[in-house]
Amino acid sequence: MPFPQVWAFLFFFMLFILGLDSQFVTFETFITAIVDEVDYHYPGFIKHKNKFTFLSCLTGFILGIPFVTDGGVYLMTLFDWYSAGVTPMFLGVFECYVIGYVYGINNFSKDVASMVGHKPSLFLRICWKVITPIFTMFILIMSFVFYAPAVYGDYTFPLWAEVLGWFLAFVSVALIPIVGLIIASKQKGNSFCERILMASRPAYDWGPAKDEDRIRAGYRPFDSKYFTELTSTIKDLRYLNKKTDDSAV
Repeated sequence: MPFPQVWAFLFFFMLFILGLDSQFVTFETFITAIVDEVDYHYPGFIKHKNKFTFLSCLTGFILGIPFVTDGGVYLMTLFDWYSAGVTPMFLGVFECYVIGYVYGINNFSKDVASMVGHKPSLFLRICWKVITPIFTMFILIMSFVFYAPAVYGDYTFPLWAEVLGWFLAFVSVALIPIVGLIIASKQKGNSFCERILMASRPAYDWGPAKDEDRIRAGYRPFDSKYFTELTSTIKDLRYLNKKTDDSAV
């Protein structure tokens, strides 16, 4: 191939741009989730979003320095071996179960319809509720059945490194049951199962922020006056349509 240096530069530059794009999406999701949640409990925090973003970037930069040292390849192998395999599958099983069976695929379809204008196809709903959970659970089980300790070339990681790897794999997953138990403990109920059921219900403010979008998605608006006016408008439209039909007959 002519001009190999140019193609090599373009290839690695493409990887660099791809990495930046992935980082922007992932990091913006993290920043938005944290800022919105903190601002909900402590109004005014959103004014400091730029400062929080800078501190988060600085923290990520400092935590990434060990990966570029002489032994960084071993640390990277440890992270990739444990965190990149089991954790995504574990989270995927949880997400599919919650969306398909706890929140409900019908409610999720209505939410999608309110954003894109139509409900997902039957094939996608079957995938979300049946096919994807089965495949992710199968992959998760097989990852444990065919588990092998981390290695890099001829080097086999010691037992303490293996324990550290499993700790890194489950530290993020552990937040799911921990936060779930905290929320369930704050619910009202005579038994633990009743509190779990109460915690599994959507919050009263779940859904779009604007009332017109909430109505479109099938949620009750925050402003009762808006709901009354909208109901009256719908009744008037139905009356006019009926009157028009009677006149046509």
